[in-house]
Amino acid sequence: MNFNNSSYVHENSRCDFSDSSFAVQISKIIVFAIILISSLVGNTLIIIIVYRRPELRKTINFFIVNMAVSDFVFPLIAVPFNMMEIASGSLQWPIHGTVGLTLCKLKWFLQSVSITVSTESLVWIALDRFVAVVFPLRLHLFSSRSRAFAIASTWFVAVLGNAYHFHLFELVKENDQTICSNFYNTNDSYMTYSKVYTALFQIVPLIAMTVLYSAIAVNLRRQDKALGSQSGQQGNQRKKQAIKMAFSVMAAFYFCVLPMISYFILWEYEIFSSCSFRKVLLFIGALMLYLSSTINPVICMTFVHSYRRGLRELFNSCWCKWFAARNIEIGEGEEINLQRITE
Repeated sequence: MNFNNSSYVHENSRCDFSDSSFAVQISKIIVFAIILISSLVGNTLIIIIVYRRPELRKTINFFIVNMAVSDFVFPLIAVPFNMMEIASGSLQWPIHGTVGLTLCKLKWFLQSVSITVSTESLVWIALDRFVAVVFPLRLHLFSSRSRAFAIASTWFVAVLGNAYHFHLFELVKENDQTICSNFYNTNDSYMTYSKVYTALFQIVPLIAMTVLYSAIAVNLRRQDKALGSQSGQQGNQRKKQAIKMAFSVMAAFYFCVLPMISYFILWEYEIFSSCSFRKVLLFIGALMLYLSSTINPVICMTFVHSYRRGLRELFNSCWCKWFAARNIEIGEGEEINLQRITE
């Protein structure tokens, strides 16, 4: 993105903060708080359910867990700072000095790493489904060792690809405020990095997944015609269900990040019609981006019966423990048994 025009930098920095009414600020904070809690709870449940249920310990679900971890990190880092900006009505960075500078760099670095890991996990999920459908006899290639390597590689590549953020972001003075920004640290090397990063971690993965899922769809159609037995059709239905879940996760992710991508494209080419439009699009982009971390648990629960069963068992277990503890507590004082409490 081009920030060489200083007046453009000032205009964009002024438009970055919210000057909405108190009611609008409270509403935004409540919405972001709900997203934060939903994301942390939902992704934690996904991790616990896969850990507790042996039938879910398959390659696709391990990559779902990998996404759950990255989706846990992203809102935990991004949302609280966004809520503070909304509450204060400015971009003032809350912490100064070396600690503040370190947190500034870590915030943007960890956010980008989280999104990159999610994107890479989606590619691995698509590749796993492609092998399962097109080359089922080679599915053994996704051994536990190769799966662990693939998951570790998503984080290694994400850390390596986003390391430049440590150089980009600084605490700078802007209109009597100290803000965490990369406005004054952009040059030709940044422009090159930005274009390469966009190509490698946004465009190429989307193209790769589109090709893989297209090949999967073609092969599934051929298999439907070839399979005549009921057992074969049932096996094909299970494959389709897993593919629908994987495709829905990918589609939801790109649907959620599209507004923010549009925002940066408009910002890069300086074609915002007004400051108000920019702030509205920025809020929608941030909202959708944060929502992306809450959608995967919903999709998994919707498409996979084992996830729903694991969720029920988890809640039943916690519910029984709560009632057991409550029974002991009341039984000591009032001699009321568990059956009466549940009634």
